[in-house]
Amino acid sequence: MINGHNHHARGVAALAGASAFIATSNVVFGAVVQTVPPFVLALLTFTVAAAIFGVANRGPQPSMNGPAWRAVVGLNLASAGVFVLLYTGLEYLEPALASALQTGASPVFGLLLAGLLGRHWSRSRREWVSAATIIVGSVLLGWVSATGNSGFQAPDRFGSLLGLLAVLGSGLCMALLTWFARRLVDLGWSNRNILAHRNYATIVGCGLLSLTVPVDWSAVGEQAWLIVAFGAIGLALPLGLLQVGVRHAAPFVVLAMTNCNPVLTYLIQLFDPRVSPSPYTLAGIAIVFIGVIAAITPSGGNRDSAPEAPAVDTPESAR
Repeated sequence: MINGHNHHARGVAALAGASAFIATSNVVFGAVVQTVPPFVLALLTFTVAAAIFGVANRGPQPSMNGPAWRAVVGLNLASAGVFVLLYTGLEYLEPALASALQTGASPVFGLLLAGLLGRHWSRSRREWVSAATIIVGSVLLGWVSATGNSGFQAPDRFGSLLGLLAVLGSGLCMALLTWFARRLVDLGWSNRNILAHRNYATIVGCGLLSLTVPVDWSAVGEQAWLIVAFGAIGLALPLGLLQVGVRHAAPFVVLAMTNCNPVLTYLIQLFDPRVSPSPYTLAGIAIVFIGVIAAITPSGGNRDSAPEAPAVDTPESAR
């Protein structure tokens, strides 16, 4: 049991670190996409991250059997959906609002997917109450965006609707991503193996979508240093921490912990001149955040639903 608590604590700590980096990167990305198209920025930053993960993925490689192939394909498609849809939403929505809707939707979709797929990650009343609270906060945030009461005004009502649908779709993809990543962990893949093989569809998809939009390459060149730093620190590092969390924490905890992101994003975006403080956004984020508190405590349903940890840490399980 002590060993299980140690793994849970390690997973929660990694997820908290990932939340801090993701919150910062959401604000930075929301600012950069005002001059660089989101698909172009995603293509460049994910290429940087993929290069880092590829270099780090040394040593024995996992076997690619049928279940592994299916999980890798699902992981890639879900990963592409998470970021392409989130980056689309960030173009039209206040960063903290987009982050809250995306991360608020993910544990709710996670519970629904668990039932549909027959893999009951959680049956506890606590987690269903948490999910219901998150839904209430998400509905409020949707109203805030639709009525123009957020701290960032979309160009028009269609832009607000597109942003809302995009970030909700990103939340669904996040739930799928967590499930496929956990599946590969169960198949014996290391964190470095998973990270090295999760970005193919994202890079190809963003590359194709980049061909459909006009690109001011002079603006890209002027922010090249920021794009490279974003790919390394704002993308590769939090993805690595998130994968550690997936290995050591229960899936619902992983999805719920990401609800720390909107609170941090709201605080960080106060330094963004494009965004003005909105008490309505803050209220919605607060409700969403309350829904996550019970989910990250290692007791009740969460303890039962935590993945079984190895008795002894090995070099392979530590990666």
